[in-house]
Amino acid sequence: MAEILSQEFGRVAISNLRFWEKVGLVHPKRTPGGHRLYDEQDLALLRRIKALQKSYFPLQVIRELLLEKEETKHKALIVDKVLRPLAYREGFKPLSREEMAQTSGLTLSEVERLQEIGLIGVIPEKMQGGYDEDDLRIAQAVKALADLGVRVEDLSFYHRFIEQMVRHETKLGLRRMVGRKDVGHREAVQQAITVGLEKMAELRSFLHAKFMKREAMKLGQLIEKQEQP
Repeated sequence: MAEILSQEFGRVAISNLRFWEKVGLVHPKRTPGGHRLYDEQDLALLRRIKALQKSYFPLQVIRELLLEKEETKHKALIVDKVLRPLAYREGFKPLSREEMAQTSGLTLSEVERLQEIGLIGVIPEKMQGGYDEDDLRIAQAVKALADLGVRVEDLSFYHRFIEQMVRHETKLGLRRMVGRKDVGHREAVQQAITVGLEKMAELRSFLHAKFMKREAMKLGQLIEKQEQP
């Protein structure tokens, strides 16, 4: 089974199959001797798991999607067609760690630390183990903050909060927009989800600006109090 999936999606280790079984994604039958038997239904499920991983979904989101009993197949198709990332620039080559440091301006240790806290390079197979354009943009933004005195360690909270936010947005989009009675055709559903995710991004931006302004006002008031004789 691992060999079949590897031919279609790149390297898939037996340990991957064991882990997916451990977390309840697949349930292969067993022979009296304890050997696992995968049927066509298992193969289809494993292909869906790899396709969702290729679309950059965290394992927890994949698990929740696949455990949905209603419209699971339809949702998976929507995910594959609509929620995949935008295409990368044609001709972009994955960056090595040294190239990432040189291009972004960060030190090698800072690049390594960014990866350790999960802000870059969190999906090795996405660019054959190198750093992609998103990683480069993130590293460049971190460099700009570092020049202002912000340390890489100070940014570790982003991984947890961003992953959680995207997980909730994805679940909300699939739960509310797939299967709507007023949207009959699959293409219309895909369009609805695309627009919905764009609006979520706008809402996120507006909310972020609102709360940043609120905190800035509080900070300004605090500074004024400290400057008063």
